[in-house]
Amino acid sequence: MFFGLRSDVEVAHYLTEVVDGAVRQELGRYKTSPEYRRFRHQDRYLANASFALGMVASIADKLIAMKAERDRVKAGGGRDLVVVKAAVVDAELDKLGLNLRTVPSATRMVSPDAYDAGGAAGAALAINPGIRQG
Repeated sequence: MFFGLRSDVEVAHYLTEVVDGAVRQELGRYKTSPEYRRFRHQDRYLANASFALGMVASIADKLIAMKAERDRVKAGGGRDLVVVKAAVVDAELDKLGLNLRTVPSATRMVSPDAYDAGGAAGAALAINPGIRQG
Protein backbone atom coordinates (compact mmCIF):
# COMPACT_ATOMS: atom_id res chain seq x y z
CA MET A 1 0.00 0.00 0.00
CA PHE A 2 1.40 3.36 -0.99
CA PHE A 3 0.21 6.71 0.25
CA GLY A 4 0.94 10.02 -1.44
CA LEU A 5 0.11 12.07 -4.49
CA ARG A 6 -1.26 10.09 -7.43
CA SER A 7 1.85 10.50 -9.58
CA ASP A 8 4.11 9.45 -6.70
CA VAL A 9 1.99 6.37 -6.02
CA GLU A 10 2.12 5.41 -9.71
CA VAL A 11 5.92 5.70 -9.70
CA ALA A 12 6.09 3.65 -6.48
CA HIS A 13 3.97 0.89 -8.05
CA TYR A 14 6.10 0.91 -11.19
CA LEU A 15 9.35 0.80 -9.24
CA THR A 16 8.03 -2.03 -7.07
CA GLU A 17 7.21 -4.05 -10.18
CA VAL A 18 10.67 -3.38 -11.65
CA VAL A 19 12.43 -4.44 -8.45
CA ASP A 20 10.19 -7.48 -7.94
CA GLY A 21 10.77 -8.66 -11.51
CA ALA A 22 14.52 -8.12 -11.24
CA VAL A 23 14.78 -10.01 -7.94
CA ARG A 24 12.76 -12.93 -9.31
CA GLN A 25 14.85 -13.06 -12.48
CA GLU A 26 18.21 -12.80 -10.70
CA LEU A 27 17.20 -15.30 -8.00
CA GLY A 28 16.27 -17.74 -10.75
CA ARG A 29 19.67 -17.19 -12.34
CA TYR A 30 21.41 -17.60 -8.97
CA LYS A 31 19.64 -20.93 -8.39
CA THR A 32 21.39 -22.33 -11.45
CA SER A 33 24.86 -21.26 -10.27
CA PRO A 34 27.55 -23.55 -8.86
CA GLU A 35 27.61 -21.38 -5.70
CA TYR A 36 23.94 -22.10 -5.04
CA ARG A 37 24.34 -25.83 -5.65
CA ARG A 38 26.92 -25.95 -2.85
CA PHE A 39 24.15 -25.28 -0.32
CA ARG A 40 22.66 -28.35 1.27
CA HIS A 41 19.04 -28.88 0.31
CA GLN A 42 17.80 -27.90 3.78
CA ASP A 43 19.82 -24.65 3.63
CA ARG A 44 18.55 -23.44 0.27
CA TYR A 45 15.62 -21.56 1.79
CA LEU A 46 18.13 -19.48 3.77
CA ALA A 47 20.21 -18.97 0.61
CA ASN A 48 17.15 -17.79 -1.35
CA ALA A 49 16.08 -15.37 1.37
CA SER A 50 19.65 -14.10 1.85
CA PHE A 51 20.13 -13.50 -1.87
CA ALA A 52 16.84 -11.59 -2.13
CA LEU A 53 17.61 -9.54 0.99
CA GLY A 54 21.08 -8.68 -0.28
CA MET A 55 19.72 -7.65 -3.65
CA VAL A 56 16.93 -5.53 -2.19
CA ALA A 57 19.32 -3.86 0.29
CA SER A 58 21.69 -3.04 -2.57
CA ILE A 59 18.87 -1.58 -4.66
CA ALA A 60 17.64 0.42 -1.65
CA ASP A 61 21.11 1.89 -1.17
CA LYS A 62 21.18 2.87 -4.84
CA LEU A 63 17.74 4.52 -4.63
CA ILE A 64 18.69 6.40 -1.46
CA ALA A 65 21.84 7.69 -3.18
CA MET A 66 19.81 8.74 -6.24
CA LYS A 67 17.36 10.63 -4.04
CA ALA A 68 20.15 12.33 -2.11
CA GLU A 69 21.73 13.47 -5.38
CA ARG A 70 18.38 14.71 -6.69
CA ASP A 71 17.73 16.59 -3.44
CA ARG A 72 21.22 18.12 -3.59
CA VAL A 73 20.67 19.33 -7.15
CA LYS A 74 17.24 20.76 -6.37
CA ALA A 75 18.28 22.45 -3.11
CA GLY A 76 17.95 26.19 -3.40
CA GLY A 77 16.85 26.00 -7.00
CA GLY A 78 13.38 27.35 -6.31
CA ARG A 79 11.93 23.88 -6.90
CA ASP A 80 11.01 23.02 -3.33
CA LEU A 81 7.87 21.10 -4.25
CA VAL A 82 8.78 18.39 -1.74
CA VAL A 83 7.83 20.69 1.13
CA VAL A 84 4.38 21.23 -0.40
CA LYS A 85 3.95 17.49 -1.07
CA ALA A 86 4.99 16.66 2.48
CA ALA A 87 2.40 19.08 3.86
CA VAL A 88 -0.35 17.51 1.72
CA VAL A 89 0.64 14.00 2.79
CA ASP A 90 0.89 15.02 6.47
CA ALA A 91 -2.59 16.57 6.33
CA GLU A 92 -4.07 13.40 4.82
CA LEU A 93 -2.33 11.23 7.42
CA ASP A 94 -3.80 13.44 10.16
CA LYS A 95 -7.30 13.05 8.65
CA LEU A 96 -6.88 9.28 8.79
CA GLY A 97 -5.45 9.38 12.30
CA LEU A 98 -2.26 7.63 11.14
CA ASN A 99 1.01 8.14 12.94
CA LEU A 100 3.92 6.55 11.10
CA ARG A 101 7.10 5.85 13.01
CA THR A 102 10.30 3.89 12.66
CA VAL A 103 10.56 0.69 14.67
CA PRO A 104 13.66 -1.35 15.41
CA SER A 105 14.24 -4.02 12.80
CA ALA A 106 14.38 -7.67 13.69
CA THR A 107 17.65 -9.50 13.35
CA ARG A 108 17.88 -12.08 10.60
CA MET A 109 19.99 -15.08 9.98
CA VAL A 110 21.59 -14.81 6.57
CA SER A 111 24.07 -16.64 4.44
CA PRO A 112 26.85 -14.08 3.85
CA ASP A 113 27.79 -15.60 0.49
CA ALA A 114 24.22 -15.56 -0.83
CA TYR A 115 23.65 -12.06 0.60
CA ASP A 116 26.79 -10.79 -1.16
CA ALA A 117 25.73 -12.44 -4.42
CA GLY A 118 22.37 -10.67 -4.13
CA GLY A 119 24.12 -7.40 -3.35
CA ALA A 120 26.19 -7.72 -6.52
CA ALA A 121 23.06 -8.46 -8.56
CA GLY A 122 21.32 -5.42 -7.07
CA ALA A 123 24.30 -3.17 -7.77
CA ALA A 124 24.22 -4.30 -11.42
CA LEU A 125 20.53 -3.38 -11.85
CA ALA A 126 20.23 -0.27 -14.01
CA ILE A 127 17.65 2.14 -12.65
CA ASN A 128 16.77 4.98 -14.99
CA PRO A 129 16.00 8.11 -12.95
CA GLY A 130 13.44 9.19 -15.55
CA ILE A 131 13.09 12.13 -17.85
CA ARG A 132 15.57 14.87 -17.17
CA GLN A 133 15.06 18.47 -18.12
CA GLY A 134 17.94 19.94 -20.10
